[in-house]
Amino acid sequence: IVGLYKRVEIWNPELWKQAKELTTKDYIGFPVTNPSHKTKEYKQYKLNKKFGLFCGWYIAEGTITEKRNDITLSLNHFDNVEDCLSEIKKYESVTSVTSKLTSSSQRCVKIYGKEFRNDIFKLLGKTDLKIIPDVFWNYPKEFLLGFIEGLILGDGSIKTLDKVVFTSVRPQLVVQLKRLIISLR
Repeated sequence: IVGLYKRVEIWNPELWKQAKELTTKDYIGFPVTNPSHKTKEYKQYKLNKKFGLFCGWYIAEGTITEKRNDITLSLNHFDNVEDCLSEIKKYESVTSVTSKLTSSSQRCVKIYGKEFRNDIFKLLGKTDLKIIPDVFWNYPKEFLLGFIEGLILGDGSIKTLDKVVFTSVRPQLVVQLKRLIISLR
């Protein structure tokens, strides 16, 4: 994250350091956004843990193709997949869902439905423009915890109980995830 900033303000506001001069002894302040958790639905979708898990997986491992009306997920973790997909299948905007093993450690999931695809695109973006939208701070804690879990399962790992690693080629996602996690403390 430090590489994103040319100047970083540290405890003494009159003293600025270049990002490359920062050490692990420096403290960086981040704004804390307190979620309202007031919004319970996005369009026809219930903002529960399963939909949050799907959204996190989509950000980490999902693809939307311009000419097709589907979303493709390539997943390495299968524990909650079928449970999550059973929820997704209930939405009127989803016409069908396929899920197949492509190897012993990889599952390819395709979710069909033009309206569903467009709704996810509008909410989360696609390819290098994927985001964690500010509206998430109005979403229920249950949804946000599912979202974080899906994101970490897709692009991260849990090393120990106190060390979670998340990597992304999208620097804005790293900053947004950090803000989200801090806001749920």
